[in-house]
Amino acid sequence: MLEFYRCSQFARMAARDVFGLRYSVCDAWDRRYFDRVAAPIDGKNDRELRDLARSGVLKPGMILGILVPSSGYLDGTDSSGENIRYTHNALFLGVDGSDDLVFAEQFNTGVRMITGQEYYKRGLIPVEVLAPRTGKNGKSRFII
Repeated sequence: MLEFYRCSQFARMAARDVFGLRYSVCDAWDRRYFDRVAAPIDGKNDRELRDLARSGVLKPGMILGILVPSSGYLDGTDSSGENIRYTHNALFLGVDGSDDLVFAEQFNTGVRMITGQEYYKRGLIPVEVLAPRTGKNGKSRFII
């Protein structure tokens, strides 16, 4: 288990270990700059997440940038000097037998699996779908 509040590191390492994908080493709120934003999310309900999965935009191994409205990090700025838009990352694992989207995350002190619908029930708001940034040879620029 990682230290407390290491959701970005957990998502990055799990993506590498489970899916062989390489994401950059950065804070959750900076991932939008160092990896690739595959799709914005309007944050209203999980229907958009389901549509993104059905259309193939949201694929297993991709990371969500998630707004945690109660986070103290929202008072800060990201590496570009902009207000932080989201403070949490989770890894998309796929769709389960009940047709729920399943994510893995480290939230505060624990690691858990959670569905897309549960994020909205808990007041957490997915903001962006993120993918590894790849170079000309199709390999990630960040090999960590």
